[in-house]
Amino acid sequence: MLSRNLYLFVFVVIISSSFSQNWELNQPFIGSFTYYSFKGLGACGRWIDSRRDLHVAISPYDWIPCENPKENPICNDICLRVEYKATSIKFLIKDKCLNCTETQVELARRAFQKFEKLSVGHVYNATLTYIEC
Repeated sequence: MLSRNLYLFVFVVIISSSFSQNWELNQPFIGSFTYYSFKGLGACGRWIDSRRDLHVAISPYDWIPCENPKENPICNDICLRVEYKATSIKFLIKDKCLNCTETQVELARRAFQKFEKLSVGHVYNATLTYIEC
């Protein structure tokens, strides 16, 4: 009986840890952002055009695993607020940034231009906060 309970406990811990992310709602952290240009199907299963849209692609470390990307809570219920140089904007999460570090995101090209010129390329010391949309 003890071995069965121990097995069940280990199974629950493994499953729980595989579905955890590195963030909490309404908990700001210091991070950085770049921009990207992409037109096509994003990781959330919806069409995106980063030259026209105002959205964000988040780090794979922050992604919530889900079978159907269109039903992923990160794609439907969670937004990212970016604060930099006295500007604060809330963005829908529509994509995953495969090359991003744990504290880095990629803004759609047009979204990046709300904060800096494209020639800047990479912005540091931004305050990022996952919030309800």
